[in-house]
Amino acid sequence: MESNEIEITENLKIRYYVVSGCLVILFIILTYSFSQFPGKAFLYFLLFEGILAAIIVPLMIYAYSRNKWVTYALSEQKFMIVKPKKIRFEISWSEFDVMKFKLLGSEFGTLKPRKLERKTNTFKIKFLRGNDQIKDIKFGVLDKAKARYLAETIVNYAKNMGKEIIVKQRDIKLRNLDTE
Repeated sequence: MESNEIEITENLKIRYYVVSGCLVILFIILTYSFSQFPGKAFLYFLLFEGILAAIIVPLMIYAYSRNKWVTYALSEQKFMIVKPKKIRFEISWSEFDVMKFKLLGSEFGTLKPRKLERKTNTFKIKFLRGNDQIKDIKFGVLDKAKARYLAETIVNYAKNMGKEIIVKQRDIKLRNLDTE
């Protein structure tokens, strides 16, 4: 990586730890509750539970290895979103003139109960050259403070690179930005 590159990394390991823990607790509770059944019914249940675990555990290991972190990298040449085994998105600053940056916010609305709030802050970015759309991307960040910092960093970096920025935002106010 370059010396003047900005990297923001989001660690997603806690999701998998929570889901794995809940599944283990569920299997323990189900095994204990079905242990009251007669012999053959309990053995059939254990066989079913074993088959289910043999399917779920490899899928979780695969998902964990593919999604344990996401890095957002900004340099003087390009903007990238990198996951463990691939580059998810990459665009050079020279490929576009206008960036439409839309921050979709973190809640469904103020009248909804807290249980219905979204857990992610979703970004939608369209890259335009003239009136033609070159690329677009939509991604979410779990942590609200990290999402705000990432949004400010992307927009300020694009301004420093001389790109026209159109910022649309709902519900989250960006600091240090002159949104016109």
